[in-house]
Amino acid sequence: MGIVKESASSLTVNADDQESLNHDLSRAIETAELEAQLMGGAGVLITQHDYWSYTVTPTFEVPFGQRTEQRQWLTSA
Repeated sequence: MGIVKESASSLTVNADDQESLNHDLSRAIETAELEAQLMGGAGVLITQHDYWSYTVTPTFEVPFGQRTEQRQWLTSA
């Protein structure tokens, strides 16, 4: 578990306990906020996929200096 870099700027956080989730999610958000500043005016999108899985992405779809949270639950086939 932990933080995985999925693309040039997207980070995925997977955890199996609340303490790890809080720690890793905070680190991923801090990293994404720095990347958003370097991009020149992006914000951060935080997407929850299930109770223990999140994706954190700097994006111009979110206003500079802001965070937006959304849920996009993974479905089992």
